[in-house]
Amino acid sequence: MLLVRRPLIYIFGTYVLGIFVFYHFKNDYSKLIVTILFLLFIFSILVLEKFKYNQSRCFNFSFVLLLSIIAFYFFGMYRTEARFPGNILKLEGRETKYVSVKGIAAKVTAKTAYQEILLQDVCGSGIYFSDMIVRDKSFCEIAPGNEIVVSGTVSCFQPPNNAGQFNEKEYYLGINILYQLSAKKIMVTSNSQTIENKFLFPLKTKLKNSYYNVLPEGDAAMITAMVLGEKGEMNAEIKELYQKAGIAHILAISGLHISVLCLFFFQLLKKAGLHHFYASGACILLVYLYGILTGFGVSVIRSVIMMIAMMVGGIIGRTYDSKSAAALSGLLILLDKPLQLFQCGFLLSYTALLGILYIYPVLSELFEELVKEQLRKRKETGIAEGGGLQKCLWNFCHWIALGVLMGFSIQMATLPVILWFFYEFPPFSPFLNLLVLPFTTVLILLAFLAGILGLFWLPAGTFFAGSIHAILSFYELLCQLSRKIPYSTIIIGRPDGILIVLYYGTILLFLLGTSRKLMKFLKSTALEKWYRRQYGICFLLLLGIIFVKIPKEDLSVTFLDVGQGDCICIENREGEAILVDGGSTSVQKVGAYRMLPFLKWNGISRIAYCMVSHMDTDHIGGVREILEESIENPNGTVRIENLVMPDTNLRDEVFYELVNLAEQAGTKVIYMGRGSTLSIGNLKLECLHPYFSFPAQSSNAYSMVLSLRYNGFSLLLTGDLEEQGEQVLLDSGILSSYDVLKIAHHGSKFSTSEAFLKQIHPSCAVISCGEKNSYGHPHKELLNRLEQERIKTYLTMQSGAVAIGIKKQKVYISTQ
Repeated sequence: MLLVRRPLIYIFGTYVLGIFVFYHFKNDYSKLIVTILFLLFIFSILVLEKFKYNQSRCFNFSFVLLLSIIAFYFFGMYRTEARFPGNILKLEGRETKYVSVKGIAAKVTAKTAYQEILLQDVCGSGIYFSDMIVRDKSFCEIAPGNEIVVSGTVSCFQPPNNAGQFNEKEYYLGINILYQLSAKKIMVTSNSQTIENKFLFPLKTKLKNSYYNVLPEGDAAMITAMVLGEKGEMNAEIKELYQKAGIAHILAISGLHISVLCLFFFQLLKKAGLHHFYASGACILLVYLYGILTGFGVSVIRSVIMMIAMMVGGIIGRTYDSKSAAALSGLLILLDKPLQLFQCGFLLSYTALLGILYIYPVLSELFEELVKEQLRKRKETGIAEGGGLQKCLWNFCHWIALGVLMGFSIQMATLPVILWFFYEFPPFSPFLNLLVLPFTTVLILLAFLAGILGLFWLPAGTFFAGSIHAILSFYELLCQLSRKIPYSTIIIGRPDGILIVLYYGTILLFLLGTSRKLMKFLKSTALEKWYRRQYGICFLLLLGIIFVKIPKEDLSVTFLDVGQGDCICIENREGEAILVDGGSTSVQKVGAYRMLPFLKWNGISRIAYCMVSHMDTDHIGGVREILEESIENPNGTVRIENLVMPDTNLRDEVFYELVNLAEQAGTKVIYMGRGSTLSIGNLKLECLHPYFSFPAQSSNAYSMVLSLRYNGFSLLLTGDLEEQGEQVLLDSGILSSYDVLKIAHHGSKFSTSEAFLKQIHPSCAVISCGEKNSYGHPHKELLNRLEQERIKTYLTMQSGAVAIGIKKQKVYISTQ
């Protein structure tokens, strides 16, 4: 019989593999078989050294591994299908249905325009829905635990409209929620009398009020997020500041919060003379109730389970094994929510643990060996050890180095996850965390004391407020200073999956290559120094593979879905990017939520040319946001090097405001009129309209028209051009045929005339417009003209972003 050390890690690992292969290869069994065989081969190699090349034991291990992966594949399939038994309401895409349902309000979160209710145990019309998100604009007074009846329109969560955009559908699937309901009528029918509703949730409200009574509003919002898990009232700018600096993890309730609370309480009980057994039991109850109080997020569940495992181990006299406890917590989370495996919070939490439990011990051991070697050399050369001050300085530097190694280990393990979800990373975060983390333990302890004491006597709570404010101000100052450092944030883009596999494979080989057995063997053969030097160089080079960007097309042109507006991104094989327009009248903060995520997802940190067709908000709103961000944060955002404006005599206040904003951001302003050309490699952009003295009747009439040509491919970008401008182009005789046409003015019936279409004769067209826009775009008359000319048409409001890729003179068109 094969005995596996730490069986929980083995079970957790194979279950993770089972979920992964099911989720990715459930419709392609050939890929599934190849993946399982590949994993089997890798694991077989890894156990050769462990079993000292015993073929029989290695075969047994591989056979058991294969059976485990297959078993957990089907178990993962069962758990996933059990949670999502088909589309219950048979809704597809943007379809909606009016329903009346009943359920328990588990959580109520106030938003700007509505309150969001997590409804559990939902049923209606004889159908059980599990959980559902209810959005209530009436702000009906509802407390957690209330049983409510809700009537309204139910719909599915939507996938992202553009690459890089937040995936709302995937996020809610990760917490086992399929539907959202827009409430029209809501009624409270009863109040559940559970311990949470009678004691915990009222206590949470009182603690929150306590923080707002003893602290300034901004500090209270921060502490409420850190201690109670309520992030809805946090200042968005401060939250982004922490994220950019790489210290946003202190805002999430994690192992540090749980351990501070539990161990402090445990020591108090022990000092009070309580027996170890009862003190441990009380702490177990405390952390469990605290988990309920804070909403039991992924990091909280992990921390609570690991802390309970440690306490139970102390009670029964068993050694606590952090690796097995982490595996147990991960297994329990994925048993309930299998698709958490693909969620940012879960992956960051467990990859950080991977860095702490596996990478840091190896790096710290190598560092300690290096220190010992240096001390030995100093003794051999007769250098004195120095006095007490020198020893203190040495110990301080030693502690700093170990802290940096810890931060580096965590960053090394979490880097692919950070790049996968955020597309950028702060390289200096290990050093920043070295300054932040020592104060975080004190901050959490002070926050607990201030909140609890403030419930009984406000002056006692206020006593700690000054220290809390000082620490938070120190954090904000550090973040502000870090933003001023060049390359404080580096935009890489989302890495390819194969690069992530190679990256983690390199870390695994590093951990295996530094094993004690191998080091002992090398030392005996006098190869240790050579091996360490060559191995270290190769290791660092291979880790850099995560930063490699593999070009997929020779040229890509993407028409982003920005709602009622325009934004076109052009990128060549060398990574040179051109942005044509960028704005919206239907999407708020279109730059922050649509444009910048797409640019960062593609690894675009520099826009060589941003070309603005005219000055309407639906074409410049997002561009203005990017320029403003460049002024505020010049070292950590996408920069526009050149702003290209239409060369027209119709220059209004908005025109000059945009020019001034560009100059403040350090962006060069270029004016482009008819006959002006711009070339980047084989890419040529020619301006066909307007000329400077063109008597434009509106800003739409002087829209810059751009002709793009690249290795036989041609594209015409027309901005918001209408009849007056189109007629000038037709009369000029400079128009020719094009492969793709960007339809002018979002599909207005007054643009893209029949004569214009016959002149350029495109094979396909793209219309950028917003769903249910007030203008009625695209108009039926225009769509009929396109149909008569047999032009294949893509609408961003239906398909999301439209991407055109050119590779080896072949054109590929795809939608989001």
